Amino acid sequence: MWRASGLAHIWFAVPLYNFQDVKEQIRRSVDLVDLVAERVSLKRAGRNLKGLCPFHQEKTPSFNVLPDRQIFKCFGCNVGGDVFKFVQLTENVEFAEAVRILADRIGLELKPRRSDPSGAPVIGRADIARANEWAVRWFRQQLLSPAGEQVRTYVENRRIAPDVAERFELGYAPGGELLLKAARQAGLGAPLLTAADLIRSNEQGGVYETFRQRLIFPIRDGSNRCIGFGGRALGDSPAKYLNTARTELFDKSRCLFGLPLAREEVRRRGFVVVVEGYTDCIACHQHGFANTVATLGTAATEEHMRALRRYVDTAVLLFDSDAAGQAAAERALAVALQQNLTVKIAQVPEGKDPADYLQTAGAEEFGELLNSAADALGFMWNLTLTRFQDTVEGDEAHHRQAVVEFVNLVRELGQFGAVDAIQRGVIIHQVARLLALSADEVAGLFAPQPKRRAPANQAVQQADASTGQPAGGPEQLVLVGMLEILVCEPGLLGEVEEVFKPEWFQDPVYRQMAEVFLQMADRYGEFDASELIAALESPVQAGLITDMIVRGTERGNFSATLADLKDRWTDWDAMRLSRVAGAKVKQLPNSETTELSDDEVDAHLAAVQQGCLQRHHFASVQNPASGQNRLG
Repeated sequence: MWRASGLAHIWFAVPLYNFQDVKEQIRRSVDLVDLVAERVSLKRAGRNLKGLCPFHQEKTPSFNVLPDRQIFKCFGCNVGGDVFKFVQLTENVEFAEAVRILADRIGLELKPRRSDPSGAPVIGRADIARANEWAVRWFRQQLLSPAGEQVRTYVENRRIAPDVAERFELGYAPGGELLLKAARQAGLGAPLLTAADLIRSNEQGGVYETFRQRLIFPIRDGSNRCIGFGGRALGDSPAKYLNTARTELFDKSRCLFGLPLAREEVRRRGFVVVVEGYTDCIACHQHGFANTVATLGTAATEEHMRALRRYVDTAVLLFDSDAAGQAAAERALAVALQQNLTVKIAQVPEGKDPADYLQTAGAEEFGELLNSAADALGFMWNLTLTRFQDTVEGDEAHHRQAVVEFVNLVRELGQFGAVDAIQRGVIIHQVARLLALSADEVAGLFAPQPKRRAPANQAVQQADASTGQPAGGPEQLVLVGMLEILVCEPGLLGEVEEVFKPEWFQDPVYRQMAEVFLQMADRYGEFDASELIAALESPVQAGLITDMIVRGTERGNFSATLADLKDRWTDWDAMRLSRVAGAKVKQLPNSETTELSDDEVDAHLAAVQQGCLQRHHFASVQNPASGQNRLG
């Protein structure tokens, strides 16, 4: 049975509107090493710690934790960040939810900004989670009590072993207002029980228990919080299965039953099995397929696949009939093509569900069934081809129609125009193999209608002339190089303040990073890089900042490197301005006015770019006017 971590909580309240202070309190209180060590076996490697990355499969450790800076970095899959980013990535949650999870870890109560006009306390997510944890224990007690004997017999008849029932925390909801009475004794009021959907209001103004005469399946999220329940009817209820309604914590279109118990096995095996029912998932775990999760009676959604993509890149969807398999394949394609997730379809023969098939066929045959799963694209192509072949056997025209229909289906389900170029290429090559066509032929089938485009470089030229800001080229490397040094040593900002402008960054991601950096520099003066990561709130930006810290630390010599970058920027900016003005005469630093040819200007710009690309230091670059070298 799931148990609390035993971490001592000292509860105190911090208003949510003081969000920066909340993040700072968490950052000071949560040790990244302790947090990571709960999931990764770490070993000392000099000043740092190393282990196998929790975000991708590897045999040689490439995951590093830097205790001094409170950041992590994997050199295998290139992810990195701080305590907030680690929770975001491991639990597949947004930044605000990561803050809540860490706040709960240290006993920091986040009070919502809003207030009830009546003065009643406002119920938050942590309150609902607390009520659910109480309900898990109470439902479990009812199952193990004398009143639960008949339900235990039902569980045994479904061939669920007692230890597996305990692992999944199965319970029993007897009804009869027993939960209401016990909740009152535990200090849980009706408003909280309603917010958790443990009770509901009736038309007469009273309340009733949501789950009555049902076998209970607690549903936990990636951070092992109980977010809701599923209930299987034991009587004559018209609803065989009932789930918690949507709450602040629970949304069945986003939840996967069994995820916390399956997560490690999913990573170990390299793929996840997705079924549609609670008992199917439990049966798979009991027979040795612990890399199984279940949707809550819904089709696989984009949110489901995005959550699984955090742990693995292949999912096997298991269904029980041809009709269900066909519909499942279409749904799988719709979400898999957009998430860059490989989806395979396996069908249980003879119309059985996975739990029944495991009981009759055994684990070995079930494993062979999973191994023979068909790629979702191939599955759909075979169905499409079969449908047209049934119409006119061997008719080339109908084969061509099947190709067109299949391509249109892939384009529609995958929102082909919205995926990036790399993913488009992957899809094109997959379809080309299936259709026995060349990639160029398939690309032609997918090609969109051409659109009129503005003259090349027109927008860039206008931006140059009107704003004087860089539009691209080596100067962007110079700016990023400055940012790389500054995140390691914010106190050096004064040395480049006049040339370090966020609006000069062409990439919006770096531009925002520079803006937040200047805001924090203005507020704090010097600060730690982990504070910048926390302020940015984006896993992508966290990874970039982590990379900058690692590279900057390797390079060292911050002040001299920053001075060299500033000189390079000055050179480039003067040359750019001379180009915009149509002139070939400029004043180089420490030189007299000199007329330069276009070739000389290009050569100098190439030298600037070459220096910017150096990882550990900047190579010397000769000033074409003075004939002197500067060392980086």
